Amino acid sequence: MKAIHVITIVFVASWIVVIADRDFDQDKSQSIREKALDEIPTECPLRDTNDTVHLAHETDCTKFYKCSWGKRYLFDCRWKNDEGKEIILHFNKWTQNCDWPWEAGCIDCPGNEKNGYPSVKISHEINNTCTQYYQCINGEKQLRYCSSGLCFSATCQDCVLSRTGGNCN
Repeated sequence: MKAIHVITIVFVASWIVVIADRDFDQDKSQSIREKALDEIPTECPLRDTNDTVHLAHETDCTKFYKCSWGKRYLFDCRWKNDEGKEIILHFNKWTQNCDWPWEAGCIDCPGNEKNGYPSVKISHEINNTCTQYYQCINGEKQLRYCSSGLCFSATCQDCVLSRTGGNCN
């Protein structure tokens, strides 16, 4: 009889741990989406910190920069699987990693503010038109233009003089 009680207690304890872990993961993904744009890095820190810092590429959703001691190093979110098929992912500035395009919100507006997504700016589909970009408001693209002499940088989330190498100044 004691064995049944012990097994029951172990089962219930295991079940509680699994449920608590699942709820933690849901809370974690919710908090990532709610991350404000001002918390998303736009420049490499001059010193290395305990946190890895990645920056969105200025025009290409499949690329990003990894920061080390104030310098940017270009990386690609494209890779080949075991069968040799190319997998194309997009950089997700909220989670700081390569993600499915529909989750990353680089080309398409990532959602609306009611669902935890902040208003965000994304590059225009035509990369040689650097003066145009989209402001995503409530999950909808609204075309915007940079002032004369400026280009939109997805890294900086702003119109800048030069977007080469992700520089925001």
